[in-house]
Amino acid sequence: MVDKTLRAAPSRTPIDERAVQETLDVVQQLRSDYAERDKLYEEIDKVVYNQIAPEIPEAYKKQAAETRLGLAGHMVNTITSALCKNPPKSHFAPVARGLVGQENATTRERYFDASFLRQEDEADQELYRQFMYNLVAKGEAIFKTLERTKVAWSGYSAYSKKLLESLDDPALEQEWRDKTYDARTEEWKRGQPYPIRTESLLPETFYCLKGADGITFACEVKQVPYFDTLERYGVGMKGDRVVPAGMAQPRTQAERAAGTARMLTMIEAWDPKYVTYVLQGPGQSLEKTDRGVCVKRIRHKYGNLGLGTLRGPYFQARGVTTASRLPEYAGLGVLFGWLDLFPLLNAYMTMESQIAFFYGFPSWKRRMLSTSWSPAPSIPSTSRPWVRRGAWSWCTT
Repeated sequence: MVDKTLRAAPSRTPIDERAVQETLDVVQQLRSDYAERDKLYEEIDKVVYNQIAPEIPEAYKKQAAETRLGLAGHMVNTITSALCKNPPKSHFAPVARGLVGQENATTRERYFDASFLRQEDEADQELYRQFMYNLVAKGEAIFKTLERTKVAWSGYSAYSKKLLESLDDPALEQEWRDKTYDARTEEWKRGQPYPIRTESLLPETFYCLKGADGITFACEVKQVPYFDTLERYGVGMKGDRVVPAGMAQPRTQAERAAGTARMLTMIEAWDPKYVTYVLQGPGQSLEKTDRGVCVKRIRHKYGNLGLGTLRGPYFQARGVTTASRLPEYAGLGVLFGWLDLFPLLNAYMTMESQIAFFYGFPSWKRRMLSTSWSPAPSIPSTSRPWVRRGAWSWCTT
């Protein structure tokens, strides 16, 4: 279940349905433009995680020893481990001259390094390694960094105001009130999660539209947990579709209708002014009339309205950067030039295993020997035992 202290309340402002549909039109077009990139990343995943079975003729499938090499995964893991041997270090250019500016820059660098370690610790994940693994394997990696002021820290304002009111007593000394206020607010802050959250996204879930000045539109199309998401955004299910809470089926009926489908599709789209969240069930998609339910649309501060670009929350890096404008070739991973080789190596190793199995073991065969009771020609009788007609013997042919 979702912790109520971390649950984001649905937007109370009216949602412009026309703007939502225009946003979904852009997402649909981006998914079409990125279709070849998604196919490439799917193929890379199959190669890295050994999901491509070697081709074996039908007549040999029963006795063939299927062999799959882990060479692709080993290559990616080795390179990623080498790049992640040392933790990332921040560099901040001094904004002032002299010793004061240098000390200020050093303090900021230490803060950024400690902040990232704290975010990794709270996420309980090796975010930097995940980032580098995607960069090495697929040639694209994305960090998403968001503030928690609207979620985990949303109650700080109300708490501080209430505390001030309780301390507003002329009989109390001002110094004591100040110390008490600082101590209690600091205690409240320490009980909350870190106010910045970073996650490493799967590259195949991220789509963006770039202009001359940077990213102008970005979105995620990802899978989210079933019941936790419904509760978080205050919606329900009707059959295989996400609907507003007033139109939803009772939870027991929704559970039976869901069956084994325990995931929903979340579309999170960012333009320079708004971020839009749309939930889709298994029976809803961008290609259908019923595209899902817009559960939240809010104004954000990550946009540069003068340039019409985004200054966050997504930060994208590419591997081997090329001059191609196609998403599938703009950034290449280390496996790109070898993708056709790994399935062939699996097939060749399977053939070699079959040959070794077929010829490596001798087979029992009954053969007829001479009818006379005599040793084999040119071999002294003292060095070989007598062989009787019709006896079993080893034969490798």
